[in-house]
Amino acid sequence: MKTTFLGLLFSLLFVSNSYAESNVPVHGFTPEESRFMALSNEKTASRDFLSGLFGNINKNTNAISVLSTEVLPFAEYGTAGYLIISDQVTFNSLEVKRQLAKNLPQGMTLVIFTGIKNAKTPQTIIDAMAPYISKDRIKVIYLPTGKRGFWARDGVPVPTYHADPGGLKNFAVVDAKYYHEFEADQEVANYFGAELVKHDYYHEGGNFLTNALGDCVIVDNERAIKIPADVFEKLYGCKTLIRLPHIKGIGHVDESVKFVNDDTLLVDNDRYEKTLKAAGFKTIRLPRPSNEYETYVNSLVLNGTVFIPVFNQATDAAAVKTYADLGLKTIPLNSTSLSNDGLGSIHCITMVYPNVPWQDLLQATGATEIK
Repeated sequence: MKTTFLGLLFSLLFVSNSYAESNVPVHGFTPEESRFMALSNEKTASRDFLSGLFGNINKNTNAISVLSTEVLPFAEYGTAGYLIISDQVTFNSLEVKRQLAKNLPQGMTLVIFTGIKNAKTPQTIIDAMAPYISKDRIKVIYLPTGKRGFWARDGVPVPTYHADPGGLKNFAVVDAKYYHEFEADQEVANYFGAELVKHDYYHEGGNFLTNALGDCVIVDNERAIKIPADVFEKLYGCKTLIRLPHIKGIGHVDESVKFVNDDTLLVDNDRYEKTLKAAGFKTIRLPRPSNEYETYVNSLVLNGTVFIPVFNQATDAAAVKTYADLGLKTIPLNSTSLSNDGLGSIHCITMVYPNVPWQDLLQATGATEIK
Protein backbone atom coordinates (compact mmCIF):
# COMPACT_ATOMS: atom_id res chain seq x y z
CA MET A 1 0.00 0.00 0.00
CA LYS A 2 1.49 3.31 -1.04
CA THR A 3 0.85 6.26 1.29
CA THR A 4 1.76 9.67 -0.09
CA PHE A 5 2.93 12.67 1.90
CA LEU A 6 0.42 14.84 0.05
CA GLY A 7 -2.41 12.50 0.99
CA LEU A 8 -1.43 12.58 4.65
CA LEU A 9 -1.07 16.35 4.63
CA PHE A 10 -4.49 16.85 3.11
CA SER A 11 -6.01 14.47 5.65
CA LEU A 12 -4.72 16.71 8.41
CA LEU A 13 -6.26 19.74 6.71
CA PHE A 14 -9.45 18.07 5.59
CA VAL A 15 -10.61 16.64 8.89
CA SER A 16 -9.86 17.72 12.40
CA ASN A 17 -9.03 14.23 13.65
CA SER A 18 -7.44 12.55 10.64
CA TYR A 19 -7.04 8.80 10.43
CA ALA A 20 -4.28 6.79 8.83
CA GLU A 21 -4.64 6.59 5.05
CA SER A 22 -3.37 3.01 5.30
CA ASN A 23 -6.96 2.14 6.25
CA VAL A 24 -7.86 2.55 2.57
CA PRO A 25 -7.57 -0.77 0.70
CA VAL A 26 -6.53 -1.00 -2.92
CA HIS A 27 -9.42 -1.45 -5.27
CA GLY A 28 -10.37 -5.06 -5.87
CA PHE A 29 -9.75 -8.14 -3.79
CA THR A 30 -7.18 -10.82 -3.10
CA PRO A 31 -7.79 -14.30 -4.58
CA GLU A 32 -8.74 -15.53 -1.10
CA GLU A 33 -11.27 -12.72 -0.63
CA SER A 34 -12.77 -13.35 -4.06
CA ARG A 35 -13.15 -17.07 -3.34
CA PHE A 36 -14.82 -16.34 -0.02
CA MET A 37 -17.34 -14.00 -1.66
CA ALA A 38 -17.95 -16.41 -4.54
CA LEU A 39 -18.75 -19.21 -2.10
CA SER A 40 -21.03 -16.91 -0.09
CA ASN A 41 -22.88 -15.84 -3.25
CA GLU A 42 -23.27 -19.44 -4.34
CA LYS A 43 -24.78 -20.38 -0.99
CA THR A 44 -27.10 -17.39 -1.13
CA ALA A 45 -28.21 -18.30 -4.66
CA SER A 46 -28.93 -21.86 -3.57
CA ARG A 47 -30.93 -20.61 -0.61
CA ASP A 48 -32.94 -18.21 -2.76
CA PHE A 49 -33.58 -20.89 -5.39
CA LEU A 50 -34.82 -23.38 -2.83
CA SER A 51 -37.02 -20.77 -1.19
CA GLY A 52 -38.46 -19.77 -4.54
CA LEU A 53 -37.30 -16.17 -4.11
CA PHE A 54 -35.30 -16.16 -7.34
CA GLY A 55 -35.80 -19.03 -9.76
CA ASN A 56 -33.63 -18.07 -12.74
CA ILE A 57 -30.01 -18.86 -11.87
CA ASN A 58 -28.00 -17.91 -14.92
CA LYS A 59 -24.27 -18.67 -14.85
CA ASN A 60 -23.54 -18.42 -18.57
CA THR A 61 -20.73 -15.88 -18.86
CA ASN A 62 -21.85 -14.72 -22.29
CA ALA A 63 -25.59 -14.83 -21.65
CA ILE A 64 -27.97 -12.05 -22.56
CA SER A 65 -31.04 -12.46 -20.36
CA VAL A 66 -34.24 -10.65 -21.34
CA LEU A 67 -36.08 -9.62 -18.18
CA SER A 68 -39.01 -7.38 -17.25
CA THR A 69 -39.61 -5.18 -14.24
CA GLU A 70 -41.37 -2.14 -12.81
CA VAL A 71 -38.15 -0.91 -11.21
CA LEU A 72 -36.36 1.75 -13.25
CA PRO A 73 -32.57 2.20 -13.14
CA PHE A 74 -30.87 5.60 -13.00
CA ALA A 75 -28.45 6.15 -15.89
CA GLU A 76 -25.38 8.26 -15.18
CA TYR A 77 -25.82 10.27 -18.38
CA GLY A 78 -29.25 11.36 -17.15
CA THR A 79 -29.89 14.50 -15.12
CA ALA A 80 -27.66 14.27 -12.06
CA GLY A 81 -28.22 16.24 -8.87
CA TYR A 82 -25.55 14.99 -6.46
CA LEU A 83 -21.92 13.93 -6.68
CA ILE A 84 -20.97 11.81 -3.68
CA ILE A 85 -17.34 11.33 -2.59
CA SER A 86 -15.39 10.35 0.50
CA ASP A 87 -13.33 12.87 2.46
CA GLN A 88 -10.29 10.60 2.01
CA VAL A 89 -7.62 11.60 -0.50
CA THR A 90 -5.16 8.74 -0.76
CA PHE A 91 -3.56 7.59 -4.07
CA ASN A 92 -2.90 11.23 -5.06
CA SER A 93 -6.63 11.88 -5.43
CA LEU A 94 -6.46 15.35 -3.85
CA GLU A 95 -6.25 17.23 -7.15
CA VAL A 96 -8.84 14.95 -8.76
CA LYS A 97 -11.36 15.80 -6.04
CA ARG A 98 -10.51 19.51 -6.21
CA GLN A 99 -11.15 19.53 -9.96
CA LEU A 100 -14.37 17.58 -9.58
CA ALA A 101 -15.56 20.29 -7.19
CA LYS A 102 -14.28 23.17 -9.31
CA ASN A 103 -15.92 21.90 -12.50
CA LEU A 104 -19.10 20.46 -11.01
CA PRO A 105 -21.94 21.49 -13.35
CA GLN A 106 -24.27 24.19 -12.10
CA GLY A 107 -27.31 22.90 -10.27
CA MET A 108 -25.40 19.98 -8.75
CA THR A 109 -24.47 19.53 -5.08
CA LEU A 110 -21.23 18.02 -3.80
CA VAL A 111 -21.91 15.54 -0.97
CA ILE A 112 -18.83 14.59 1.07
CA PHE A 113 -19.15 11.79 3.58
CA THR A 114 -16.85 11.32 6.53
CA GLY A 115 -16.30 8.67 9.16
CA ILE A 116 -15.30 11.27 11.77
CA LYS A 117 -17.97 12.97 13.84
CA ASN A 118 -17.14 16.00 15.93
CA ALA A 119 -18.11 19.68 15.98
CA LYS A 120 -15.22 20.83 13.80
CA THR A 121 -15.33 18.16 11.09
CA PRO A 122 -17.98 19.54 8.70
CA GLN A 123 -16.72 23.12 8.70
CA THR A 124 -13.14 21.94 8.19
CA ILE A 125 -14.21 19.90 5.17
CA ILE A 126 -16.28 22.73 3.72
CA ASP A 127 -13.49 25.29 4.22
CA ALA A 128 -10.99 22.98 2.51
CA MET A 129 -13.17 22.74 -0.60
CA ALA A 130 -14.45 26.35 -0.60
CA PRO A 131 -11.68 27.61 -2.96
CA TYR A 132 -13.07 25.30 -5.62
CA ILE A 133 -16.85 25.40 -5.16
CA SER A 134 -19.32 27.67 -3.43
CA LYS A 135 -19.92 26.65 0.19
CA ASP A 136 -23.66 26.55 -0.34
CA ARG A 137 -23.17 23.72 -2.85
CA ILE A 138 -21.39 21.45 -0.35
CA LYS A 139 -23.13 19.03 2.01
CA VAL A 140 -21.27 16.97 4.60
CA ILE A 141 -22.78 13.79 5.96
CA TYR A 142 -21.51 11.42 8.62
CA LEU A 143 -21.39 7.69 7.95
CA PRO A 144 -20.19 5.47 10.82
CA THR A 145 -18.24 3.28 8.39
CA GLY A 146 -17.09 6.19 6.23
CA LYS A 147 -13.40 5.55 6.88
CA ARG A 148 -13.65 2.47 4.65
CA GLY A 149 -15.53 4.17 1.84
CA PHE A 150 -12.84 5.69 -0.37
CA TRP A 151 -14.07 3.62 -3.35
CA ALA A 152 -17.50 5.23 -3.16
CA ARG A 153 -18.85 3.64 -6.34
CA ASP A 154 -18.62 0.18 -4.82
CA GLY A 155 -20.18 0.73 -1.41
CA VAL A 156 -22.64 3.62 -1.74
CA PRO A 157 -26.09 2.17 -2.60
CA VAL A 158 -27.05 2.13 -6.28
CA PRO A 159 -29.87 4.58 -7.18
CA THR A 160 -33.10 3.35 -8.81
CA TYR A 161 -36.72 4.39 -9.14
CA HIS A 162 -39.86 2.43 -8.34
CA ALA A 163 -43.03 3.10 -10.33
CA ASP A 164 -46.14 3.11 -8.15
CA PRO A 165 -49.66 2.36 -9.46
CA GLY A 166 -50.32 6.07 -9.94
CA GLY A 167 -47.35 6.39 -12.26
CA LEU A 168 -45.18 8.33 -9.83
CA LYS A 169 -41.48 7.52 -9.57
CA ASN A 170 -40.24 6.88 -6.05
CA PHE A 171 -36.50 7.16 -5.43
CA ALA A 172 -34.91 4.01 -4.02
CA VAL A 173 -31.39 2.74 -3.35
CA VAL A 174 -30.18 -0.83 -3.69
CA ASP A 175 -27.53 -2.09 -1.30
CA ALA A 176 -25.36 -5.16 -1.80
CA LYS A 177 -22.88 -6.66 0.65
CA TYR A 178 -19.47 -5.02 0.36
CA TYR A 179 -16.41 -6.89 1.58
CA HIS A 180 -14.40 -3.82 2.64
CA GLU A 181 -16.71 -3.14 5.61
CA PHE A 182 -18.23 0.06 4.23
CA GLU A 183 -21.93 -0.06 5.06
CA ALA A 184 -23.53 3.19 3.94
CA ASP A 185 -26.97 1.81 3.20
CA GLN A 186 -29.38 2.99 5.87
CA GLU A 187 -27.74 6.35 6.50
CA VAL A 188 -27.60 7.22 2.80
CA ALA A 189 -31.21 6.11 2.32
CA ASN A 190 -32.27 8.32 5.23
CA TYR A 191 -30.35 11.37 4.01
CA PHE A 192 -31.96 11.15 0.59
CA GLY A 193 -35.38 10.06 1.76
CA ALA A 194 -35.07 6.91 -0.30
CA GLU A 195 -36.55 3.46 0.05
CA LEU A 196 -33.78 1.01 0.95
CA VAL A 197 -33.67 -2.31 -0.90
CA LYS A 198 -31.11 -4.81 0.40
CA HIS A 199 -29.87 -8.19 -0.74
CA ASP A 200 -27.35 -10.70 0.60
CA TYR A 201 -25.04 -11.02 -2.40
CA TYR A 202 -21.54 -9.59 -2.49
CA HIS A 203 -21.46 -7.12 -5.38
CA GLU A 204 -19.82 -3.77 -6.14
CA GLY A 205 -21.41 -0.74 -7.78
CA GLY A 206 -18.44 -0.44 -10.14
CA ASN A 207 -19.58 -3.70 -11.70
CA PHE A 208 -23.02 -2.42 -12.67
CA LEU A 209 -23.74 -0.37 -15.77
CA THR A 210 -27.14 0.68 -17.10
CA ASN A 211 -28.90 2.90 -19.58
CA ALA A 212 -32.22 4.58 -18.87
CA LEU A 213 -34.14 1.80 -20.62
CA GLY A 214 -33.03 -0.92 -18.22
CA ASP A 215 -30.32 -2.48 -20.40
CA CYS A 216 -27.67 -3.53 -17.88
CA VAL A 217 -24.13 -4.83 -18.24
CA ILE A 218 -21.93 -6.59 -15.68
CA VAL A 219 -18.67 -8.53 -15.79
CA ASP A 220 -18.99 -12.10 -14.57
CA ASN A 221 -16.03 -12.08 -12.22
CA GLU A 222 -15.65 -14.91 -9.72
CA ARG A 223 -18.37 -13.63 -7.39
CA ALA A 224 -20.78 -11.91 -9.83
CA ILE A 225 -21.16 -15.07 -11.89
CA LYS A 226 -22.90 -16.65 -8.88
CA ILE A 227 -25.60 -13.96 -8.70
CA PRO A 228 -28.93 -14.91 -10.35
CA ALA A 229 -30.13 -12.68 -13.16
CA ASP A 230 -33.37 -12.20 -11.23
CA VAL A 231 -31.54 -10.12 -8.61
CA PHE A 232 -30.70 -7.54 -11.26
CA GLU A 233 -34.22 -7.73 -12.69
CA LYS A 234 -36.25 -7.38 -9.53
CA LEU A 235 -33.96 -5.11 -7.51
CA TYR A 236 -31.91 -3.04 -9.96
CA GLY A 237 -34.51 -2.59 -12.70
CA CYS A 238 -32.75 -4.49 -15.49
CA LYS A 239 -34.91 -5.51 -18.43
CA THR A 240 -31.94 -6.91 -20.33
CA LEU A 241 -28.79 -8.20 -18.63
CA ILE A 242 -25.55 -8.67 -20.58
CA ARG A 243 -22.94 -10.71 -18.74
CA LEU A 244 -19.39 -10.19 -20.03
CA PRO A 245 -16.47 -12.50 -19.19
CA HIS A 246 -13.71 -11.29 -16.86
CA ILE A 247 -10.77 -10.69 -19.18
CA LYS A 248 -8.86 -7.79 -17.60
CA GLY A 249 -8.35 -5.59 -14.57
CA ILE A 250 -10.12 -6.30 -11.29
CA GLY A 251 -13.23 -7.43 -13.15
CA HIS A 252 -15.53 -4.41 -12.98
CA VAL A 253 -17.53 -3.32 -16.00
CA ASP A 254 -16.61 0.36 -15.50
CA GLU A 255 -13.01 -0.51 -16.41
CA SER A 256 -14.02 -1.35 -19.98
CA VAL A 257 -17.56 -0.25 -20.95
CA LYS A 258 -19.60 2.95 -20.60
CA PHE A 259 -23.06 4.02 -21.78
CA VAL A 260 -23.10 7.54 -23.23
CA ASN A 261 -26.77 7.40 -24.27
CA ASP A 262 -29.54 4.81 -24.52
CA ASP A 263 -28.01 2.89 -27.42
CA THR A 264 -24.30 3.78 -27.55
CA LEU A 265 -21.40 2.51 -25.45
CA LEU A 266 -17.73 3.30 -25.23
CA VAL A 267 -15.58 0.16 -25.13
CA ASP A 268 -11.84 -0.54 -25.11
CA ASN A 269 -11.43 -4.15 -26.28
CA ASP A 270 -12.47 -6.36 -29.20
CA ARG A 271 -14.18 -9.10 -27.21
CA TYR A 272 -16.61 -6.87 -25.36
CA GLU A 273 -17.26 -4.80 -28.47
CA LYS A 274 -18.28 -7.91 -30.44
CA THR A 275 -20.75 -8.98 -27.73
CA LEU A 276 -22.27 -5.52 -27.38
CA LYS A 277 -22.70 -5.10 -31.13
CA ALA A 278 -24.36 -8.51 -31.32
CA ALA A 279 -26.81 -7.27 -28.67
CA GLY A 280 -27.78 -4.40 -30.98
CA PHE A 281 -25.79 -1.53 -29.48
CA LYS A 282 -23.63 1.02 -31.24
CA THR A 283 -20.06 1.08 -29.97
CA ILE A 284 -17.30 3.68 -30.00
CA ARG A 285 -13.76 2.46 -29.48
CA LEU A 286 -11.44 4.10 -26.93
CA PRO A 287 -7.67 3.51 -26.98
CA ARG A 288 -5.93 1.58 -24.22
CA PRO A 289 -3.14 3.11 -22.10
CA SER A 290 0.00 1.03 -21.59
CA ASN A 291 -0.44 -0.30 -18.03
CA GLU A 292 -2.82 -3.07 -16.91
CA TYR A 293 -5.07 -1.06 -14.59
CA GLU A 294 -5.11 2.16 -16.60
CA THR A 295 -8.29 2.88 -18.57
CA TYR A 296 -9.94 5.83 -20.26
CA VAL A 297 -13.37 4.25 -19.81
CA ASN A 298 -13.42 4.86 -16.05
CA SER A 299 -14.60 8.42 -16.58
CA LEU A 300 -17.43 10.34 -14.95
CA VAL A 301 -20.18 11.98 -17.03
CA LEU A 302 -22.17 14.71 -15.25
CA ASN A 303 -24.79 16.76 -17.09
CA GLY A 304 -22.75 17.27 -20.25
CA THR A 305 -19.32 17.40 -18.61
CA VAL A 306 -16.96 14.42 -18.58
CA PHE A 307 -14.00 13.95 -16.22
CA ILE A 308 -11.51 11.72 -18.04
CA PRO A 309 -8.59 9.79 -16.49
CA VAL A 310 -5.32 10.52 -18.29
CA PHE A 311 -1.80 9.17 -17.73
CA ASN A 312 0.73 11.43 -19.50
CA GLN A 313 0.75 9.00 -22.41
CA ALA A 314 0.54 9.46 -26.17
CA THR A 315 -2.95 7.92 -26.21
CA ASP A 316 -4.38 10.60 -23.89
CA ALA A 317 -5.18 13.04 -26.68
CA ALA A 318 -7.13 10.49 -28.74
CA ALA A 319 -9.17 9.48 -25.69
CA VAL A 320 -10.06 13.09 -24.84
CA LYS A 321 -10.99 13.75 -28.48
CA THR A 322 -13.33 10.73 -28.48
CA TYR A 323 -15.30 12.25 -25.60
CA ALA A 324 -15.20 15.74 -27.12
CA ASP A 325 -16.60 14.39 -30.39
CA LEU A 326 -19.66 13.28 -28.41
CA GLY A 327 -20.36 16.93 -27.60
CA LEU A 328 -19.18 16.68 -23.99
CA LYS A 329 -17.15 19.29 -22.13
CA THR A 330 -13.90 17.46 -21.34
CA ILE A 331 -11.91 17.76 -18.10
CA PRO A 332 -8.80 15.52 -18.21
CA LEU A 333 -7.52 14.52 -14.75
CA ASN A 334 -4.31 12.68 -13.99
CA SER A 335 -5.08 9.21 -12.67
CA THR A 336 -1.63 7.64 -12.70
CA SER A 337 -1.47 6.87 -8.97
CA LEU A 338 -5.18 6.13 -8.61
CA SER A 339 -4.96 3.51 -11.35
CA ASN A 340 -1.51 2.00 -10.82
CA ASP A 341 -1.29 2.17 -7.02
CA GLY A 342 -4.98 2.02 -6.10
CA LEU A 343 -6.20 -0.10 -9.07
CA GLY A 344 -9.13 2.26 -9.66
CA SER A 345 -9.89 5.67 -11.15
CA ILE A 346 -12.34 8.59 -11.29
CA HIS A 347 -15.56 6.61 -11.67
CA CYS A 348 -14.52 4.29 -8.83
CA ILE A 349 -14.19 7.08 -6.23
CA THR A 350 -17.53 8.73 -7.03
CA MET A 351 -21.25 7.98 -6.91
CA VAL A 352 -23.93 9.99 -8.70
CA TYR A 353 -27.53 10.43 -7.61
CA PRO A 354 -30.42 12.01 -9.54
CA ASN A 355 -31.77 15.48 -8.89
CA VAL A 356 -34.04 14.79 -5.92
CA PRO A 357 -34.91 17.71 -3.58
CA TRP A 358 -32.52 17.58 -0.61
CA GLN A 359 -34.36 19.79 1.87
CA ASP A 360 -37.74 18.23 1.13
CA LEU A 361 -36.32 14.79 1.74
CA LEU A 362 -34.55 15.77 4.93
CA GLN A 363 -37.79 17.22 6.28
CA ALA A 364 -39.85 14.23 5.20
CA THR A 365 -37.53 11.68 6.83
CA GLY A 366 -36.38 13.61 9.85
CA ALA A 367 -32.74 13.10 8.81
CA THR A 368 -30.18 15.83 9.46
CA GLU A 369 -26.92 16.71 7.82
CA ILE A 370 -23.99 17.66 10.02
CA LYS A 371 -22.86 21.29 10.02
